[in-house]
Amino acid sequence: MADVKLLLTLWILLQTFLPSDALPVCCDIVGMPRETRVICSGCRLHLVPKDLPSNTTVLDLINNNIISLERDSFPDLPLLKILYLQRNNLVRIKSGAFDNVPNIEELDLADNTLEEVSIDTNVFETLKKLKSLNIQRNKFHLSKEYPGQALSTISNLEFLAIDIFEGFLFGKRFWNQTYLQKLYLSFKGKGGITLLNTSFDGVQRLNIKELYIRAPFRKIENNFLSPFVHLTTLIMINTSYKSSIHDALQGLYGIRERTMDLLTMRGFRYQFTNGEELGKSDMFNLGTICVRTLHLTYNGISIMGTDAMTAWTTKTCIEDLDLSENMFYLPQSFPLLVLFRSLTYFRATHTQIRIDRKRRSFNNEQIFFLPRNLTLIDISDNEISGPLFNVTIANDNLNVLNIGYSSKNPKCSYAVIKGLVHLKRIRHIRSRLFTSSSKYVFGNA
Repeated sequence: MADVKLLLTLWILLQTFLPSDALPVCCDIVGMPRETRVICSGCRLHLVPKDLPSNTTVLDLINNNIISLERDSFPDLPLLKILYLQRNNLVRIKSGAFDNVPNIEELDLADNTLEEVSIDTNVFETLKKLKSLNIQRNKFHLSKEYPGQALSTISNLEFLAIDIFEGFLFGKRFWNQTYLQKLYLSFKGKGGITLLNTSFDGVQRLNIKELYIRAPFRKIENNFLSPFVHLTTLIMINTSYKSSIHDALQGLYGIRERTMDLLTMRGFRYQFTNGEELGKSDMFNLGTICVRTLHLTYNGISIMGTDAMTAWTTKTCIEDLDLSENMFYLPQSFPLLVLFRSLTYFRATHTQIRIDRKRRSFNNEQIFFLPRNLTLIDISDNEISGPLFNVTIANDNLNVLNIGYSSKNPKCSYAVIKGLVHLKRIRHIRSRLFTSSSKYVFGNA
């Protein structure tokens, strides 16, 4: 009996881990209305299983050992729409690899070892319905070349995620992507990256509305964004300490006087900064952009000067403002919010205050006039202790106030806030809250 169990165990292991056309036992088939998912992630596969349900719509082959996709690597799967091939050590994709899966709409090839010469020029020709392609974190940075000819055969692509590297040019080889709306770029390589005014030559022929760049920025030329004539969403995340928020704001020159849905700039701070003051010159570009959602987080900003606020003529467009993880002294910054007349949501969490402790209190009662439409304030996780606020908030629509975790090491502290007649929710972790009609008193000891 023991011998039989041992043989059965060995047979299961062989079926699971050795190259095979059959569906491994570690694969799961999940049936849902209008969708059949086959999940074979982490099965140590060397080949694409052949014994797949013909009605498969989603195929997950993440984290296997598939090195090459040959002609007819996939069985006939006419309903397959989503194919995940991340983390497979892919080094080669040959012509005809996707001939039996022509209806794929989303293909993810991220985190492999593909280079420009790894992908045959006509490998994507049969994928006429492909709308989303992710080929980030491969090895295109080694030759500093994209598989441009192969990508040019995809006619309906709407989303593309790809690597960038020092000296990259995202231009003529992508001219055929006239339906491309979302472009996500992440850095692969050593050192940092320079965004040149010529880095995106040719993009003006495309319909890109959303641009996401995550990289260690070394230098940003001021007109690199001008080819993006249809841009409404810009997200830039800096992963080094070599660029400041001043550099990033100068890079907005190419989209000045635009109307934007979202503008995010994060991580543009020097490692040992004592705080960056935004002045009139910083608002030369941003001050002309009418943006609905503005996130300027983790940039070391300590002050927005009076000249900056005066030059910022479009601040009344902003509905959602996030200034978290900067160095503002919040009690001094609060009165400025009234200048943002359309503001609905305001966040300034995790601020690292760089200011004399003697100025970190509001002993005398203050009146804050806030924007009429402001419904949420989140100023949680801030390093404030001692006497906090004694204020009246003039706003009839504020519904949510988050003041949780007001200090890393709370001492005896208190605050009195009046005027919140329509407040529906208040978060005050690490504090004791006392309420009386329109007055909120909280403290800890």
